Amino acid sequence: MPFQPPDGGRSAYGYRATLLPQVCEVYLRARDAGVLLPSQRHIAERAEILIRGLATVGIIALVDEATGYERIKEDYALQKILDKFLTNEARKWSKTFPDEFWKKLIRTKGYPSYMALKRPAFVGHWINDIVYSRLAPGVVSKLKEINPLRE
Repeated sequence: MPFQPPDGGRSAYGYRATLLPQVCEVYLRARDAGVLLPSQRHIAERAEILIRGLATVGIIALVDEATGYERIKEDYALQKILDKFLTNEARKWSKTFPDEFWKKLIRTKGYPSYMALKRPAFVGHWINDIVYSRLAPGVVSKLKEINPLRE
């Protein structure tokens, strides 16, 4: 389904959000029926992680809406809650910084959109300087050890 990103970038294609839990449900039912191939079992494991995380986030959102709390909580509270339920593998894909941060950072370099760039090296250097080097001594070197540069 075509959509227009909120940053005004080029139109893109996506799926309705309701499709993700439906796909997860298909894999979980196939697993329960014993019809998954061995090469598909890891997909069912990840589907279960997503379903449980989404259920928790959904319940919290319903309670927040019913109590009026959603109007006063911080913008990224749901992301933080979901992060608690992600495994280390899935956490790799979780956002560390909000989209607005990236938009402003890239604009300072003169680019209209982060989407137009392919992992520019200066972004990593800036993040290390602006964020990680100021947390505590040794943070940047530990991050480089954990996440070495790929060539």
